[in-house]
Amino acid sequence: MELTEELNFHKGSTSNTEKKIGLLEKQSRELEIQLQHAKASSEASQEQQNMLYSAIWDMETLIEDLKSKVSKAESKIETAEEQCVLLSERNLELSNELSFLRGRIEFLETSLDQANSTKLESAKEINVRTKFIKDMAMQLATERERIQKQLNNLTKEKTILVEKLHIAKIMYNNIDGDNKEILFSKNDAISATCSKTYEEAVTGSLDKSLQAGIPWIFFNLYDKCICMSLD
Repeated sequence: MELTEELNFHKGSTSNTEKKIGLLEKQSRELEIQLQHAKASSEASQEQQNMLYSAIWDMETLIEDLKSKVSKAESKIETAEEQCVLLSERNLELSNELSFLRGRIEFLETSLDQANSTKLESAKEINVRTKFIKDMAMQLATERERIQKQLNNLTKEKTILVEKLHIAKIMYNNIDGDNKEILFSKNDAISATCSKTYEEAVTGSLDKSLQAGIPWIFFNLYDKCICMSLD
């Protein structure tokens, strides 16, 4: 009975063990399925991780490129800023030079206008003086002709008077004492008349010249000519 009971116990244990084995096999199959799913998921995760690493690498490479470009751009910006400062300074210098040149041009234009005005005034004055000189020259020519006629007349009168004086001198030598005194007084009267005629001629010429507005320098010249002609 003991053996039978033990055998039955073992049979019941065996039945329970088989049940447990079936259950374990079922769990094992489920675990294998889960393991396969986990492997597939792991492989997918590995691919995603590889893709993520590749994307991260590409992003790092792109970031490095962008950093290099940003550094170059900053360097260019600094260079551009320096050039901008230099251009601003140069622009300021050119503006100052332009202002100076504009002021200089305005001054030169003003000077040119003044010079043109002065030139026009000088031209007008020259024309007036030229006309005055021409008029004076015409008056001098007319006065010269008149004085030349007077000189000719005076020369003729002088020649006649010299001849009369010469005749009177001959007559003086041929007469006696009382008649000499009478003749001497006549000769004085003739000489005085000659001198008075010369003075009146010269004075009349000067008066007419003054009325005509002829400068004194021409009077001196004509006076010398008169004296040389009479001498």
